[in-house]
Amino acid sequence: MFLSLVRKAFAQPQLPNSCEVVVIVFCWLNCMLSICTIHRPCESLTLHHSTYIENFTDSCRLIHITRLAHKEILEVYNSNFKIDTKADNTPITDADRRANEVIMVGLSRIDSSIPILSEEEIIPPYEVRRHWDQYWIVDPLDGTREFTERHDEFTVNIALIAKGTPKLGVVGIPTQSVIYTGEVDRARALRHTPIENIPISIS
Repeated sequence: MFLSLVRKAFAQPQLPNSCEVVVIVFCWLNCMLSICTIHRPCESLTLHHSTYIENFTDSCRLIHITRLAHKEILEVYNSNFKIDTKADNTPITDADRRANEVIMVGLSRIDSSIPILSEEEIIPPYEVRRHWDQYWIVDPLDGTREFTERHDEFTVNIALIAKGTPKLGVVGIPTQSVIYTGEVDRARALRHTPIENIPISIS
């Protein structure tokens, strides 16, 4: 699960604690799930991403990456997939692996200089991480156990951390074809469907 990755990543006191990342980015986005239906469609379909991503020439690429991960996950979900067990005794399937691959490739193409900390990759030692100015945190399939039990409660989670602070959060729900994005600095959030983007108020 995503929380376990954050706890591993922030095991050292010099880094942000897990509560800060999860509460500010993902609990914030989860709260928006219950209020997103009462707001008018956005006039513009452009998502303005964090200025911390310097080479982000196409503002829709992050959403596109998440949708690619959705596709990989659903292809496995709708098949007779095999369930393997990781070293920590948690389940993993080809959906985790395939979603992780497309996200890793996609984020690297946005800016290959930004490190990626993924649930399905080896976490670099703290002596390496402590020098990172910004980095992505990824859980390509949060809720693998629910996935294996064929419940629809699983997500694709991506966050951008810059200068030790959460800046950008993405939560995708493959079974609903919905993606939620939020920028902490701008207090800006959007709900994305295949046909429209809807602004979400958190006030």
